[in-house]
Order: sequence, then structure tokens, then C-alpha cells
Amino acid sequence: MLTTLLLAAAFSGNVPKGQHPSPFDDLPKGTVIYSQKEHRDPFVSPKTWNRLMIERTRRLAYLEEACRTAGLAREEFASFLDLDPSIYPRVYRPKRAINWTRFRNEVLADGSLADGIDFHREHRTALERADKRYGVPALAIVALIRVESNFGMFAFDPENARNVVAYVFYTETMTSHSKWQEAARTLARFLVYCRNNKFDPAAIRGSWAGAFGLIQFMPFNLEPYGVDGNGDGIVDLFDPDDAIPTAANFLRDNGAVKDLVKALTRYFGVRCPYQEIALAYENALRGQLKHKKNTPPRPSTH
Repeated sequence: MLTTLLLAAAFSGNVPKGQHPSPFDDLPKGTVIYSQKEHRDPFVSPKTWNRLMIERTRRLAYLEEACRTAGLAREEFASFLDLDPSIYPRVYRPKRAINWTRFRNEVLADGSLADGIDFHREHRTALERADKRYGVPALAIVALIRVESNFGMFAFDPENARNVVAYVFYTETMTSHSKWQEAARTLARFLVYCRNNKFDPAAIRGSWAGAFGLIQFMPFNLEPYGVDGNGDGIVDLFDPDDAIPTAANFLRDNGAVKDLVKALTRYFGVRCPYQEIALAYENALRGQLKHKKNTPPRPSTH
């Protein structure tokens, strides 16, 4: 767990396990970081706004230190620290519960299965290579890509890096240091990945938490699991030749050969209908392919 000198007084010391001092305890009474003219959020009082700006200053310091610790020069991350106080911290983040029944129906729809068949046919070589090397069934990888990104067709926010920055400053993580600190380190890893692979971090689309690519991979998993499948010197998770072996590498190392459900749970983060839907899609694809193999070709009408 990374720490910084600027945060040491507030977040470390002889604190009983499970307890944290207030992040404002060591600040002089009446400290003002931003004037009320800069208070533009109708949901927060000026007093609370000032407290949020104080916390924002602390988190900026931690974020900068996380980037430096990752080996980034300031010019490689400075643009992501220039935050408009009217936007960051965000006081709320709308939560959208997943309707698993609807999602399952969409995933197992005829058109969705046809997309899976097409993906399997187009990338059969990469899928079979991953199956042979990592022991993860090719159709399981196809199913993962379908549920994660719908083969790249899901609409994700265009600025993945700024999504992660925003998450660092969501006030719902105010009392959970581990959440926003992990988000800060996620950004640092993402920027290192972009630098090493010569990508523009501001141009990569991804989720609000920082996952991106066909397999919606988190940046902190890139170093141990990222695979350059086509040998071009770049791990491009929007390229199936790289995304397929990367997903297979993660699943294999998390027990997919013996227990695919367990590996998928570690991939998604929690046990939920996600795993059952992925397996159902894999089995449906297998049935479709078997049917196509046993179905004689239609006679020509010409």
C-alpha cells in the first residue's frame, strides 16, 4: 500500500485497527481552500464544499505521488491533475443496478449468438492457440468477450483515464481510503501502460472504474497477465490477437482449468449471475456450432 509524506499525518500513525482519524483533524480551524464564488454544486452547502476541496487537495497529492512512484515524469500525468473544482470532487455518482434477467435475455438472443459464431470463425486461430497454451476453452473466451464488451460494441466513455481520475474524487469513497487510493494507483498503471505501448491515454475508451478493451481489463492486471499475441511489441486490448491470450492467461492463473466459475468470479470481482450467463452463452455457442457441423449445406438455387 503506497503512502505519501503529505498524507502520513492524516492516514497513518498509532490508529486502532479499523479506525481512521478525520481527514480534517490536522487542519487549522476555518481553513478555506476555495472561495464561495467557486462553489457551484446546488446539492452541497458552501461549508461542506470547502471541506470537500480540502480533501481534494489531499487526494491530488496522493495521486501525484502514485504517478511518480510508478516512474512517470510530471509531463506524462500533469494534464490529469488540472481539475476544475466545479467538477471534482463529484458529490454523487448515479448507481445503475444491473438487470440480470434482461441482460441474460440479450446475451442469449439469436443475434447475439450469431455474433459469437462470427467472432469464433474470424478469430479461430487465436482462440485455438490460447486454448492449447492456457487450457481455457476457446468458447469460454468468446463468452467472456461477449458479456464484457459485446465484442467491442458496448458504448464506453471516451476518456478512460479521466474516468479513473474522477473516481479518485467521488465523495462516496471519502471514508474508504483503500478505494480512492487504489483508483489513484490504477490511473498510474494505466498511464504507464499507455506510455509503454505508445497510446494516447485520453483517446482510450473504457468504464468509469478504468477497465478497457474487448475484455474490459483493469490496468493493474496488465503487467502480470498482458500478452502480446501477435508479436508486434504492443499489448493492445482492442486487438483480439492480444485480448484473447490476455484473458486466457488471467483465467488459467485463477483456476479456470479446474473451476471456470471460480475464475470468472475472480475476473468479475463478485459471485453473481454474470458467471451463469457466461457459461450459458458458451454452452449455447457449442450447441450452435455442433448443429451447423451436422447440418448439410443448402442446395444451390443458381
